[in-house]
Amino acid sequence: MQQDQVDLVQQRLAAILAPHYSVILAASNDGQYHLEIQDAASDWSLEDTGSISSDFVERMQTLGKQLKAILESETFKRMASPDPSRPLVWISDRPTPRPGW
Repeated sequence: MQQDQVDLVQQRLAAILAPHYSVILAASNDGQYHLEIQDAASDWSLEDTGSISSDFVERMQTLGKQLKAILESETFKRMASPDPSRPLVWISDRPTPRPGW
């Protein structure tokens, strides 16, 4: 994948998420990527690494949409609150497929 294509994927992810999130996407010459999404306001970040495959763009867009749904959920808002009954971890009933597993 060429750098201009990586930049386009990064721009699409940034467009899916809110403007206050920083999206950093880098690709290496050996077909690997590193993604970092940061929220400066809450000091929260997410990182993902893996191989660039034929469905890379679709996987990144799906990841962005899933992440946005999580960040905008009531559960996530409760996790960030000072409420003593707030959930401390995020548990999903949908397993995330991992390549090679």
